[in-house]
Amino acid sequence: MPASLPRNTLRAALASGVAPAQTGCFLLFRLSMTSTLRRLSLLLGLLLLAAAPLCRADISQRDLLKPTYRALLPAQLPQGLALVDLRARAASPNYRMLAVQQANGETEQVKVSVAHGVTGMYAYPGEKNYINLKVETSDKGQYAQDRVKVLAGQRTLFDRSRAAMTAPAPFPGVEVSELSEGERNGVEYHALLSNTPQGSGMIILFVPRHEIIVTAYVLGRMTTPAGSLEATRSAQRNFLFGYIDAITAAGM
Repeated sequence: MPASLPRNTLRAALASGVAPAQTGCFLLFRLSMTSTLRRLSLLLGLLLLAAAPLCRADISQRDLLKPTYRALLPAQLPQGLALVDLRARAASPNYRMLAVQQANGETEQVKVSVAHGVTGMYAYPGEKNYINLKVETSDKGQYAQDRVKVLAGQRTLFDRSRAAMTAPAPFPGVEVSELSEGERNGVEYHALLSNTPQGSGMIILFVPRHEIIVTAYVLGRMTTPAGSLEATRSAQRNFLFGYIDAITAAGM
């Protein structure tokens, strides 16, 4: 298992959406934090963040994106959740790395192709970034393989996070993290979400018609009322269902 990162390094990486080179493709929060609640809130801070560098772009450049990317990066989502930053992915490298557990129990680093992509940051008014959204197009002929790899990577992250969790769950009788899948308006999604007051997680959506994989890193809301499981789930659903409704309304 990769070594733990200092807490300030983890926070900086989550905020920027760029993983430090020395971590490979996983960020592991420190289970030795003195605050049990903080440890629970950051459980799904073990997010798979793309290691490729990003080039900052002004939010006004959204209209310069090709129509497919504009549709997948709506400017506004329900309850005031808005696109506040936009970044174009650098042309090189044309892949990202994921850690995937093999049948023999060993973890292997695999490449997921990325022909090009864009990252959008979403936030509620007056709050820090809530969603780090990556829209990435696979190389020609690689989409099917990439789909299998990213789902295997998500499952690996889920299994690791559960194995690493030693503190009691914040909501009695509810698992601290859940992996689910579903479909809404014809869009397939796979959600790895934490049942903690902050409610962080990772959601993967597929757009096969354009061979695009959308990965939403849920950074969590610090303003979510402590002790309210419904508030946590409501915030997660607001983004997931609101985002799918927005992109399907745009023709995706």
